[in-house]
Amino acid sequence: MYKLYILFAYICLFCLGLLDNSRGPLYQEILNYFNIKPNIGSLLFSSSAISAFLISIFAGRIIQKFSLFRPSQFALLAYALSAILLSYAPANTTGLLIVLSASFILGVGVGIHSVTVNLMITDYAGDSSRRKLF
Repeated sequence: MYKLYILFAYICLFCLGLLDNSRGPLYQEILNYFNIKPNIGSLLFSSSAISAFLISIFAGRIIQKFSLFRPSQFALLAYALSAILLSYAPANTTGLLIVLSASFILGVGVGIHSVTVNLMITDYAGDSSRRKLF
């Protein structure tokens, strides 16, 4: 068993959960900050879902080219960039576009991790501990 890869997979999951789950409680604040209606605010969630879906379609090719570790590192960078963009968006139309772009970038990280984290556990966990680690 490769404990370092499994630890890295769990760190990736923690970062994913932290960023993805923080959008829900902040949703109303985001609507108020940009003075937008929920139908526009819902793009915050749908843009990340669309990008995650698109990236997961190409995940096999990405993994073949770069292995499991490099795309996962890139996904962590995508999370960081997304968080930075979200935190510095001004309260105007440009800021809303920045927030939607940050959401799309977050989805790229989610799409990568939705595949690579599971494969890390599958590839690097021993047969006896795989079920427990999942």
